[in-house]
Amino acid sequence: GLQTRIENLSGINSALDVLELHIGSDISGSFNGTWNTGDIGYVNDMSNIQVLDVANTISVGNVGNNFCDHFNSMTDVIFPATDFGYNAFLSGDNLSSVNLPLAESFTDWAFSQCPNLTSVDIPSVTTFGTNSFYDCDSLTSLNLPAVTNFGSTTFRNSDMSGCDLELGATIPTVTSWGSSFAPGTLIVPDASTVSAYDANHQTWTPTGSDTDGLWEGWTLQAPGIVVNPQTGDSGWIRSFHNWIGF
Repeated sequence: GLQTRIENLSGINSALDVLELHIGSDISGSFNGTWNTGDIGYVNDMSNIQVLDVANTISVGNVGNNFCDHFNSMTDVIFPATDFGYNAFLSGDNLSSVNLPLAESFTDWAFSQCPNLTSVDIPSVTTFGTNSFYDCDSLTSLNLPAVTNFGSTTFRNSDMSGCDLELGATIPTVTSWGSSFAPGTLIVPDASTVSAYDANHQTWTPTGSDTDGLWEGWTLQAPGIVVNPQTGDSGWIRSFHNWIGF
């Protein structure tokens, strides 16, 4: 198993001694295959780890709850699990970059209270539970092109004003963003798929109870357009740029 292989290395006596774990697809016969619950449990014990980097040639599946909960030294994660229970990366004080290429779902408090988290790349995730990014004030890039549903209070207490949230063709369902939340920039591949976007006037009016209702306040960006919201009696104004790309 994973524990036996690692602790056969010089200077490694327990999971607490592991500061970086790199498992690449080019390691012949070492860790390719399927991890069992014991392997996942051993990673759960690596609470001093700084970098977790595991190739997606390894099948991990569902890691359960509290996967890297309160891993305060962790800065970077690349990991091929498909499903995460609650508190997956809760209170990662120094976590800054996350790349989870195969992840499909998270339950509650996935990345809550990660104050230094800036970049999140999860191209296959479809659903998040509640408080997914609670208290995350440093986010600059969220790549979530497959997401269809955000749980309630997704970005509660988070300043998203400097963040680009990249989505796919479908605008996700939102229950609520939560209190003390500042919206950012919503990036989509094709503005014509957004029901609240008026192509004739280049206006973006997500109000009421439609699919886009809770996206009010976000700037909409797509190839060739940037539509900025403006509050007050003047409602919404547009800013159209004659260039292609973002």
